[in-house]
Amino acid sequence: GLVMGTRCGDIDCGLVFELLQHGGVDYEDGGVQWLKHELNKKSGLKGVCGTNDMRHILDHSHEDAKCELAADLFAYRIKKYIGAYYMLLDGKVDALVFTGGIGENIRYSLLNKIVGASCNVGFKLNERSFRKEEDIVQWNEENFIPIVSIKVDEQKA
Repeated sequence: GLVMGTRCGDIDCGLVFELLQHGGVDYEDGGVQWLKHELNKKSGLKGVCGTNDMRHILDHSHEDAKCELAADLFAYRIKKYIGAYYMLLDGKVDALVFTGGIGENIRYSLLNKIVGASCNVGFKLNERSFRKEEDIVQWNEENFIPIVSIKVDEQKA
């Protein structure tokens, strides 16, 4: 999966063995609980730059190299998934939708890292977003695949 706030996302399985073997951990369970904690609570964006708050990361990415790396890594991983699903769908894409905390708080700067140079596959970003409905913001140029961010109450979903 994607790199998340505190979770690592996709990793090479060899890393798991390397961490268990050389992580300096000597627990009865062989370090499994320690590794589970490291990969789920201390990795991801937090492991890269010290915070899992995307607002902070984007606010400081121009002056903090670790925040810039975290934002770039996040965008790169999303691009990989968009490309993979685009191919699986044979280019028949109705919309690109961002939801949850990212969709709720997404900014043009992050969207530009993700889809800024993708007009050859149907995405064209518009810096001036417009609100379609109360909880829906649209970011695409007219006549291109809709790029939409939606505020979602994940407790109700």
